[in-house]
Amino acid sequence: MLILLHPLLYFLAAAIYLFSKGTRTQWVIGVILAYILSISQPIRFLIRQLESKYAPNIALAALHAAGKPVHILVLGAGKNDDTRLLGAQRLAPVALVRLIEGVSICLKLPKAQLITSGPKGKGDKSQAHLMKETAIGLGIGQERIFVQEAVTNTQTEAAAYVSAFGTDTPLIVCTSAIHMPRAVAWFEANGVKQIIAAPTDYLAPKSIAFQWRSLLPSLKNLDLWQIWGKEVLGKQLIGLYENTQ
Repeated sequence: MLILLHPLLYFLAAAIYLFSKGTRTQWVIGVILAYILSISQPIRFLIRQLESKYAPNIALAALHAAGKPVHILVLGAGKNDDTRLLGAQRLAPVALVRLIEGVSICLKLPKAQLITSGPKGKGDKSQAHLMKETAIGLGIGQERIFVQEAVTNTQTEAAAYVSAFGTDTPLIVCTSAIHMPRAVAWFEANGVKQIIAAPTDYLAPKSIAFQWRSLLPSLKNLDLWQIWGKEVLGKQLIGLYENTQ
């Protein structure tokens, strides 16, 4: 399903059409569109709109002073099943970045509980368990870590959390900045009353100065269009979900 959002699929379809019966004008338009989609400025501008919805730093001092229980939920983002590797080495880079953010916050809030999330798939250990192993290695006591494995996506992660913990405890969500608006929307749809966003893994941080290399086409920018499209489409589906409840 996700492959349908990748620009390369449409480039291929357009190329087939242009080679078969495209006019000179259509060729020019096609080349211009391909160039625009493959440079960084347009897609990074759109991504930045999503990533800027929530501040990159949260007010931990107020939570610490309140002294109340807090949950920190790290959303899953992939793993590998190479059993030669240790916990941190088996986590996808994005999952590791999200976990580090969660652990950093947990170390500053003594009464917080860390919740790691992610499915087992066909491997020997779930992503959530690998995150737990890594968090313990980073200094979090295992008694402070809860694992939720019966999940497949953000929708099920939100439902699993509410099923286990209810909706009243303040919840800090750790996920990629571009994914945060959709993640918060899912937890809101499931009735969580206080959600605190802890975004990380920024794909389009602000540049200090203009870089000429940003005008060069790159396949990496096409991947960013796919990621952005997934978030925009996914956010729309939440509205459909709420209307059917």
